[in-house]
Amino acid sequence: MSQQSQAVSFSELHQKYNPVVLYNIMASSLTPPLAELTAAGISRLSYGPYPYVGLMETLKQQARALY
Repeated sequence: MSQQSQAVSFSELHQKYNPVVLYNIMASSLTPPLAELTAAGISRLSYGPYPYVGLMETLKQQARALY
């Protein structure tokens, strides 16, 4: 599914089922741009574990270089 069709699907879901509900999604490399998600009714975006996992990998590399 393309990024544009994902945004359209979010928008259709939002309009069809409940425009009052706040929708949350977890971002990935396939997530449409934030502006499109906002226009489609997405109100919260989570980055899940990705920032933590990236930071831990950086810390491991730095620790290996030091020790």
